[in-house]
Amino acid sequence: MKPIEARNQVKLGAVRCLQLALSGMSYRLFRSLVTVSILALAVAFLVHMLAYGIIGHETERDAYDELRQSRQLGERITRLAAMDSRQAAERGLAGDNADRHAEYQRWASLSAEELDRAREVARQIRATNQHFMDMPLTQRLPLIGDVEPRGLLDRLRDEDRFDRFVARIEELRVSPPLGDVRAFAELVREGRPWLLGVIERLQAGHVEAIEAVREAYPQRSPRELFADPPDDFVEVLQGAGFAVDYERLAEIRTFAQQMDDIEQITSRITDSTVRAAVARQTNEAPTEVSFDSLMQYLSSQRRADWFAGVLAEAGAPARLSGDRVLELSNEYRRERQLERIVGEEAPEDSGVLFGLPPRTLYLISLSFMVCVVGVANAMLMSVTERFTEIATMKCLGAMDGFVMKMFVFEAVIQGLVGGLVGVVLGILLAALRGLAEYGLLVTSGFAVLTDVAMATLLALSVGIGLAAVAAIGPSWVAARLAPMEAMRVE
Repeated sequence: MKPIEARNQVKLGAVRCLQLALSGMSYRLFRSLVTVSILALAVAFLVHMLAYGIIGHETERDAYDELRQSRQLGERITRLAAMDSRQAAERGLAGDNADRHAEYQRWASLSAEELDRAREVARQIRATNQHFMDMPLTQRLPLIGDVEPRGLLDRLRDEDRFDRFVARIEELRVSPPLGDVRAFAELVREGRPWLLGVIERLQAGHVEAIEAVREAYPQRSPRELFADPPDDFVEVLQGAGFAVDYERLAEIRTFAQQMDDIEQITSRITDSTVRAAVARQTNEAPTEVSFDSLMQYLSSQRRADWFAGVLAEAGAPARLSGDRVLELSNEYRRERQLERIVGEEAPEDSGVLFGLPPRTLYLISLSFMVCVVGVANAMLMSVTERFTEIATMKCLGAMDGFVMKMFVFEAVIQGLVGGLVGVVLGILLAALRGLAEYGLLVTSGFAVLTDVAMATLLALSVGIGLAAVAAIGPSWVAARLAPMEAMRVE
């Protein structure tokens, strides 16, 4: 009788497991490609959301900063003609414009401590208004009715109304402004009345500053002064309390000259001869010719040269050459594009995860869940379809640990390949979407390529990790099955 020799089962190392995983994938190339494709799509979706969120957020922030700078230059000119309104003064105090704060401090004769308190109260008022604006209508209407949030604080200075308001808050169980009734009461009864007094003082000081400049240059408008400033203009402005130096004056001068040239064009297109010439060129009815349609049309050097000739015949200044007209139209179109991208408020910044706003983080969370489901489904299919193979390997002596390692290695390899493909696809989709939505302005968002690279590495790591984690569960179940049971399942 032939003797039976019993030996210990062979233990395979990690390298051998990896080789077997690669070999197994080559025999199931189509199935592997399907799994890799699912992983690539899941990672591409995640990369797209992250990269587009980062690039879009940076583009919107740059657009808002550029637009705000342009608006501030315009405000510099208008504030030399009229004092700030109460709302404008509140916004100025709540904002971060150091020049504006210095002007207010001087005009209202505020100490440093009083300026800090005025800024804090102004920020509280702004937060309170935003609190009511963000409140759902089902809560806001019963609480304040159709009263504008800006006017509510004035109404609540009446003690009885304030007490009824607080009772209403408790009855409706809504959060009070500033998060605390006591802080809100202090704002209504003390902070806001004090701030209104400060604003009246700074408005009076502002009027005196305007009069001082008018007395120095009685025959010239603010825009004329900024477009062609006298030699002592900066000294006169600083003496009146305006925070303007020579560097800032150069910026405002360029902006004022641009406003002058735009006004020249606006006044010329009201002329019937110019309007008719533009209408013939643009195939519009003369009544439909507007400054906006004209600026949109003047997008090439040839068209700008043509319109400069029309302006010259209409008696426009010689400085409105073709190059200048093209420059003005480009600036106008860019500003309109900036306005379409951002609104009045600055883009949100959560300060976490690359500074993305909550809404974008919410969408990324949804995409993450889609990624988890896609990867888990792909790996589950890959494992459950191979129970026969698992049973055969176990009949030949394969141990549970070997089966586990082989499937995990295979999942990691597929996750790596699918992740790399998904990264390329996601970046490409994000760039194309950004280009379609923001145009060439999206290039400003490329300044945060470091964040994009980090987000890409994060998404790639998530893809590989998910592939490995998703394979553990099914692999563990398969590895623990007895060979006959595994074949029965199959």
